[in-house]
Amino acid sequence: MGVCGSEQALYVLLKGLDKERYEPIVAVPSQGPLRQRLSETGIKTLVSPVMIWMPLKQMPFLRFMAKYYILLPGRIFKIAHLIRKEKVDLVFSNELLLLEGGIAARLMRLPHIYHVHNAFFSTYFRTYLPVGLIKWLTLKLADRMIFVSQKQMKELFNNQAQGNKFKVATQGFDAQYFLPDEERDIAWRRKTGISESSPLVVLIAASARNKGQEEFLRAASIVKESMPIAQFAIIGGGDKRYLKELKDLALGLGLEGNVFFVDFMEDIAPVYGSLDVLVCASLKETFGRTIVEAMLAGKPVVSTRCGGPEEIVIDGVTGFLVPVKAPQELARAILKILEDRDLAQQMGREGRKRAESCYSMQSYAHQIQEIIDECISEHRTKRQLQ
Repeated sequence: MGVCGSEQALYVLLKGLDKERYEPIVAVPSQGPLRQRLSETGIKTLVSPVMIWMPLKQMPFLRFMAKYYILLPGRIFKIAHLIRKEKVDLVFSNELLLLEGGIAARLMRLPHIYHVHNAFFSTYFRTYLPVGLIKWLTLKLADRMIFVSQKQMKELFNNQAQGNKFKVATQGFDAQYFLPDEERDIAWRRKTGISESSPLVVLIAASARNKGQEEFLRAASIVKESMPIAQFAIIGGGDKRYLKELKDLALGLGLEGNVFFVDFMEDIAPVYGSLDVLVCASLKETFGRTIVEAMLAGKPVVSTRCGGPEEIVIDGVTGFLVPVKAPQELARAILKILEDRDLAQQMGREGRKRAESCYSMQSYAHQIQEIIDECISEHRTKRQLQ
């Protein structure tokens, strides 16, 4: 499962799509886990190195901007050529600001959908254009905009009436993938160096200040005072300089023997199967993918009230919601679960029940299919009236 959140959502959507009604074609900028997984399912995938969507960390800012805009017309016409060659009926852009798909769809007079996974507080969106212009362009180029939560929709376009243009479709997940496997999960603990018997609290997120890793570590130090055997893990790559700051903070808090820093993982299921509490300590989130994944594994969660997670977690039933930047509240909620095994198991059962009901792969694909059908039908009606 080595793909980012938006790519994982796309994979789940395409896997659940009714192949008798739709023939998806995916254009990606490079070889990678997503392309490999799509190919394995028989989905036609085209790779074009000229299609760059976002800045690479190793690429200087000005060089990226020059490359992005100089090559933009070529990317647009490449997609337009693909549309004509494959007789495409609809263009589906799997991100907020992909000018290529939106402009190509307009040139070819086809309906276009933006599936919005991130938000304007995500740093790379500001690389392209001012936020006001991004909003204007996005609205001009989209026939429909699909959001992952009500919170995200309000955050991006608060009080902007757009008729039928805005839709919310909660992400879907492959529930079977996240089922615990005791032998596999214990093997991961051993490999990582985590005690097989210690309570394990995990935060899964790339190292970034808005993900709340500092608050997580401060909460961990409080939990350790009451439960010295508790262990903690921060899983994910990200900013190496910030990661060093986090390791220094852990050392300063006396957590060197209790906290494990684990790099990005291709197969994340053993982590969910191994943990006792999943924590989301973010300052702001549009959705909360790791929360749903933990719930599908039957594990309780503790999350900050940071947006999307507030629509997923039922406070006191599937986990706990605490204020943002409140390590003491975070620690108190974690301890409450770790100290009450019956409560933890009950929350885990309720969490899995809710996740299977609200975030299944099938329901997600069905929601998107309805929006696609509606969009195509509306477009054909307009063409007939012209």
